[in-house]
Amino acid sequence: MTVILLLLIVTLTTLYTGRNQSFEHQIMLNNQNYRMAQIAADNGLQKQIAALLVTKGNGLQAVTSLQSEKNSYEANAASKLMNTSYGERLFITLDSVGKSADELATVTLTEHILVYPVLQNIPVAPLMVKGGMGSLGSLEIVTNVNGLGVGGALSIWSDKAVLLPKVGSMTCKPVDYHNAECDVKFISNDQYKGADILDNAGSFPDNLFGYLFNTPVSGIEQFKAQANFQYEDCELLNSHSVGLIWVQGDCVIDTAGQVGTSAVPVVLVVEDGNVVFADNVRFYGLLLSYQTMNATQEHFIDMNIGSAINGALLSNHKLGQLDSMLRIVYDQTILTRLTGQTTLQRLAKVPKVVGEIFECTLIRVKGLP
Repeated sequence: MTVILLLLIVTLTTLYTGRNQSFEHQIMLNNQNYRMAQIAADNGLQKQIAALLVTKGNGLQAVTSLQSEKNSYEANAASKLMNTSYGERLFITLDSVGKSADELATVTLTEHILVYPVLQNIPVAPLMVKGGMGSLGSLEIVTNVNGLGVGGALSIWSDKAVLLPKVGSMTCKPVDYHNAECDVKFISNDQYKGADILDNAGSFPDNLFGYLFNTPVSGIEQFKAQANFQYEDCELLNSHSVGLIWVQGDCVIDTAGQVGTSAVPVVLVVEDGNVVFADNVRFYGLLLSYQTMNATQEHFIDMNIGSAINGALLSNHKLGQLDSMLRIVYDQTILTRLTGQTTLQRLAKVPKVVGEIFECTLIRVKGLP
């Protein structure tokens, strides 16, 4: 009887241990299947995000793949327009279903993506200068006829005093510029400062990066890393240039050069450098002259005969320290195109929180004089 009882106990113990090991093996297998399905689903999401980096939400379509381990995924994308403080923004929902090789485990992952333009605010003035302006050699500006509201022309906006050049300077409306009548139908000139020059303005943005790109001072280096191109000079710039271009150093564009086009303008940031346009240079888009706190010298902008900026010019430092010339033709159409170009769109993952989350992804800044 004792031997039989001992054999029974050993048998039951063996069966119990085997059962536990079987359960543990099943748990381990289930966990492995879950991990494989999760990896497959994540691969599907990353594939969709990689496609979005190129298309910026244009032509969304499902993607399906069978991986080498025979795990599989199917990723789908859906988009809709969301209203924000800056206008309509494209909101994309990505869903990816991953399956393990034995199809015993299925994982669904969801990601929300906001597509937004680099340029958050279109400048309301052809020339915006932080620090004011000294007396340049020559100044010709085609105004934004509605910069101060409907019918309220705005040519120069600054937080400090603006001194108009003494000779050959004027601001005028687009129609008078195209009819070559700026000198007789001017709004302001070297003898008269009109209401289109808004200087000593308390409404001027403290941070031009915040005004243009919704970027705080602490985030400028991170914003710089998002540039499509980073150069040490402007030798490579031409009519085929696109996107956000960051130049660290002097920017000199040779005679008869062109940067961007009317149909495909650019955003150019020149950091701690002088900007010089030789004769008959055309620039299409937005030019920002950015001087850092550690700059060892003052920088200037100068344009020679026949050169002009079609769009807008902004500077976070004082201009007019030397006998130079500026010619800016404000073009609302060109600036608006900067917000719709694929090369000037960026992606942001939306945090997974409960409730309406889309307005908090953008920070409102002062945008009107």
